[in-house]
Amino acid sequence: MTSRQRDSWRAALSPRERQVALRLARGKRVSEVADALGVSVKTISTYRVRILHKLGLRTTAELMVTVVKEDLQRQFARAEPITQFFREVVRRR
Repeated sequence: MTSRQRDSWRAALSPRERQVALRLARGKRVSEVADALGVSVKTISTYRVRILHKLGLRTTAELMVTVVKEDLQRQFARAEPITQFFREVVRRR
């Protein structure tokens, strides 16, 4: 999987896989995710394997990096219009 494809990891996963991926990326253990979602540890382990396979990753650490990287990119993309607005306000004064 290319870095561009990894940037859109959300599109590659089902809604439930996204839930699991986000919790794992936040450092939750498989057992904690299973308890939170009301499913077995085996189910979450299966989701984890599918998620890693779909995204071309090998470890949960790589998943964490992928998720955090996209989250930061989204935050900066949302902040840019606000930054431009304030630049215009300062320029007008």
